[in-house]
Amino acid sequence: MARVAPHSPERDARWQLADALGSDEFAADEVEPLLEQFFHDADEYVSRRALLALARRRSKRSETLALRAWSTEYEYQRMAALDALSAVNSPLLPSYLDLAQRDGRQYLVNFANSLRAKPASEGSE
Repeated sequence: MARVAPHSPERDARWQLADALGSDEFAADEVEPLLEQFFHDADEYVSRRALLALARRRSKRSETLALRAWSTEYEYQRMAALDALSAVNSPLLPSYLDLAQRDGRQYLVNFANSLRAKPASEGSE
């Protein structure tokens, strides 16, 4: 079922499965390749949910995929990228928070400010 889902025409099914696969109850070698497929989904929301799921799992691919998400220039992809960088305690986070400030879009700037205000030990939810 999960292997067929990335090809489902149902957007809601794809993002919901991507989100569910972010649980640590699944083995990384089983779900992370699927989550990467979802990250490359043509639907922006499915892609974003997959990135967030990988970040929740603290996947080694999170940082690289977060940088790709940032490069799309979509505001919500950029917010997910910041969230992913925060979740994996990436050393790149401070520079991307600065880039978010320079981007200037309200929701992105507000999100970056909330991450700056979050204690380092808190991490990402």
